Amino acid sequence: MSKDLPLGAREAWELLNSWSADEVDVYERPSAHPNHDCAGETTAWIEVQKQVLRSHGVEVAWHPPSGPYRVVAVRERELERAGEGEGRTCE
Repeated sequence: MSKDLPLGAREAWELLNSWSADEVDVYERPSAHPNHDCAGETTAWIEVQKQVLRSHGVEVAWHPPSGPYRVVAVRERELERAGEGEGRTCE
C-alpha cells in the first residue's frame, strides 16, 4: 500500500512502522500494558509521524499486538496528486 501513497506520506508511514513494535503497542494500547509507561520520546515521535500522514490525507491504525500500522483512509485528492506528472513526456 505504501507505494500508492503520496511521497511525503510514504516516508512517514515507513518511518512509523520502523519504530519498536513493543513501544508502539504501549502507546496505542496503554490498557494492555498497565505496568508500562510510554516514553515521551516515543509519544512525540509517533504523533509527529501521524500528523505528517494526516497532512497528506492519510489515516492509519495500529494492528495489535505487534503491528504494523496500516493505512485505513486516504483522501482521493491526495492519491490523484501523487500521480500527477507520471507518464507524461515533454515535447
